[in-house]
Amino acid sequence: MTDLITRRREAKELTFNLFWEVAEHLNVEADGRLRQLTAARAWESAAVALATGLPSRKVLREDSRAKTAVHRCRHYRDDQGASMPLYLTPPKVGRTPFYRLRGSYLGIKVDRSTETSDRRTAQAFLARVKEAIERGSFSERPKLTFAEAAMSYMQAGGEKRFLAPVLKHIGLMPAEDITQADVDGAAVQIYPRATPATRNRQVYTPVLAVLKHAKVTAHIDRPKGALGTPRSVFLTPDQFEAVAKEAMKDDAEFGILVTLLCYTGLRISEALKARCDALDMNNEALVIGRTKNGLPRAVHLPPRVMDALAHHPRKTDRGAERLFRWSKSGELYLISERVFARAGVNHGGAPFHIYRHTYGAWLERIGGDHVATGAWKSETAARVYRHLVTSEEARKADNLPGAKKRASNVRKIA
Repeated sequence: MTDLITRRREAKELTFNLFWEVAEHLNVEADGRLRQLTAARAWESAAVALATGLPSRKVLREDSRAKTAVHRCRHYRDDQGASMPLYLTPPKVGRTPFYRLRGSYLGIKVDRSTETSDRRTAQAFLARVKEAIERGSFSERPKLTFAEAAMSYMQAGGEKRFLAPVLKHIGLMPAEDITQADVDGAAVQIYPRATPATRNRQVYTPVLAVLKHAKVTAHIDRPKGALGTPRSVFLTPDQFEAVAKEAMKDDAEFGILVTLLCYTGLRISEALKARCDALDMNNEALVIGRTKNGLPRAVHLPPRVMDALAHHPRKTDRGAERLFRWSKSGELYLISERVFARAGVNHGGAPFHIYRHTYGAWLERIGGDHVATGAWKSETAARVYRHLVTSEEARKADNLPGAKKRASNVRKIA
């Protein structure tokens, strides 16, 4: 309790209450470290707090205290009376550890933190400001940082799932100054062993979304291989029947899981999270609370799936319990490997995702709309299945001259 009171007293001395609340939630020590929080660093912390799901009522407070707590630069033209030349004010105990630049130069008033406690560095900062004013390039308004842009993006309802680690790398950078090299470097450092598709989804996509929201023109390209390596493997009807038969022999509940995956296109993670109370047998539907795309959706259950669920060995009237007893683990993958081996079918390195590809390929054959099913978010994601089946135009080759005539000199293979 004593330590908590001390930390609160330290925070109140600094007078930026919003940032204390954020720092408190992030377990930042008050002795020394909190004093090093500059305005930009505090915005970064607030954005990280929001991205990681901390209480929004403290992070998103938009009262006058929050606005004055951010020490934005205050400089404007002075057209009245004499002005004081630029000068440095030393750090003040209990208020700020940094030198502050104040005064005016060539009619431009400046009141800005140097964000340094070293006098030589502060003097160099003063010289740079004077030079910028002389060139006419001194900004009347400080540049928007990526953390501030991210905060605005999340407050507007933007996806925050992958932003926290990104903010720790480029949060303090001005949004308009972020380059290709900055994003490439952050992606490699955050996910050193990830594929280009993963880096694209978890770094490039959120960065570009934040910059677009902030109306910043971004000259940033996605990494090569951002769409991943399309899998072309899927099961024929006969192959699936063989796999389903072996699955039912191995474990009846596993056989039902396999049937559900193949006829709904669900990902294995989505199927394993499905709950009994989300199953609507009357309307032949299963509601998935949150998919990989971040959106809930209702999945239609064909008659074969309905029949399989009706014979669930542990029944389906178990309230909020999960439909299937497994979690995504090595045990589950071992069962799948065993089933495919007994069925004599090659899953192509995707012992569960192959059912989703099978659903997509079969749907393409009957002219189904992948996006309309809700299983795929965009036409780009569903486009791969168009290459897995022959199109109607390609089948017109059967009408070419002589195409239906069989060669007489070709032996029939026994």
